[in-house]
Amino acid sequence: MAQYRFSWAIVNGTGTITVNGNPPELFYEEGTSLTILGTFGSGFSFSSYNINNNYLSSLVNPWTLTMPSRDVKLVVNVTGTFTPSDTDYELKYFSETEDQSLQLIRLEIYEFGYVGAATEKQTAGFQFRWGNFGADEIEPIVRSFLNFGLVGSRDEYLKFSKEVIESGRLSCLLMVTCFGRDTSITLL
Repeated sequence: MAQYRFSWAIVNGTGTITVNGNPPELFYEEGTSLTILGTFGSGFSFSSYNINNNYLSSLVNPWTLTMPSRDVKLVVNVTGTFTPSDTDYELKYFSETEDQSLQLIRLEIYEFGYVGAATEKQTAGFQFRWGNFGADEIEPIVRSFLNFGLVGSRDEYLKFSKEVIESGRLSCLLMVTCFGRDTSITLL
């Protein structure tokens, strides 16, 4: 039996999937039974699974299907809004900018142990690029990336890295929301 590529992405939220109780593999043999279970970030819930633009779809989580004799591009749709699961994180900084297509992008930084009002910051060198799932089976998959700088003094941001090294815990959470023409997408 032939093996086919299995790629996946979560849209409009955060989370991960398992296939048959394990992290997804890059390839599966056609005819293999796959049980897909999605788990989602704080504030997000399952909406639907979609394979290859509605070749197969499901509104059930977990979902058991048979691996078809073609490459699979699984899109996991979720709904909701990010909610920090640790109530000790509070919004400290935020910034809004537009990309080249004039899409609004909002950056939020939640700091551990912070109490106070959120402060708007300017960003410098903000770069955001959407990846793809491959337009067809032979196109490579490219991941998204985010790169930015916050305008401010060195000491203002140095404490973030110092706290991570000393405590071993994340001192801040980063959330980026892109408000597009048809949808908004949140990355954590």
